[in-house]
Amino acid sequence: MQECFGAHEVAVRQNRMLVTRTRHVPTLRTPAHAHPVMCLHFVVRGQYDEHTRAGHHRVDPGWVLFKPSGEVHWNEFRGPGAETLRIELDPEALPDLTRRLPGRLTALRSPQLAALARRAHRELGAVDDLTPIVAESLALEIFALVARQPAGGESGSGSLARRCAELLDVRFTRSYRLGDAAHELGVDRTALARAFRREFGCTVGEFIRARRIEYVAARLTDGSHRSLGRLAIEAGFADQSHMTRTFRSVYGCTPGTWRGDLAPRH
Repeated sequence: MQECFGAHEVAVRQNRMLVTRTRHVPTLRTPAHAHPVMCLHFVVRGQYDEHTRAGHHRVDPGWVLFKPSGEVHWNEFRGPGAETLRIELDPEALPDLTRRLPGRLTALRSPQLAALARRAHRELGAVDDLTPIVAESLALEIFALVARQPAGGESGSGSLARRCAELLDVRFTRSYRLGDAAHELGVDRTALARAFRREFGCTVGEFIRARRIEYVAARLTDGSHRSLGRLAIEAGFADQSHMTRTFRSVYGCTPGTWRGDLAPRH
């Protein structure tokens, strides 16, 4: 497997797949390069830009970035750097799966993908003899979800759910509920709830909660040094204790611990 310009803190191999917890140093800018394998990154901490000749994506906690083999790209890591769950897959290993994966750099965000990626990341935090099997299983499920993502522009329930997600992306800090989204989109709330769960594997409320936590995780390591109380209000939580309880349930630690854990390591 090819060098990824990051430090593999924990790595497990299973069949023709490599799953790693990878840390990238601050202010790193990589040269243009391509990989002979398919690469998927889930951003755990930090933020970075992924560039290709066709454009770029800025990704922070909660985002999944998929890169097909052979695509030329380069990266810029901001602030304190970044920590990712990285999965490499030989494109010839599972042709029935890999032929359905995107043919270009693709950035995705869904609570369903994020939950699987966080489980894989935690699994690599306590490695035992079963970890390679568990990590491979979770990685394959992640790739399958990516493969099932519809191309842009389809009509129907998937399009409705994605239009709802676009609203939630800009309204998640407010007191905003399923009924508000249904009213704004001019659709029946029950139909919207079914379409949303089918597309994203969660409820509108769970999606909003995930976006709030991702917002907090990103702000904790962007160098802005906001107070936790201010962050809680900005993200839409009732107060700091509400934010802390929710954050701990998702990441397994407090926001203060999370903020301190991405200090540069040499």
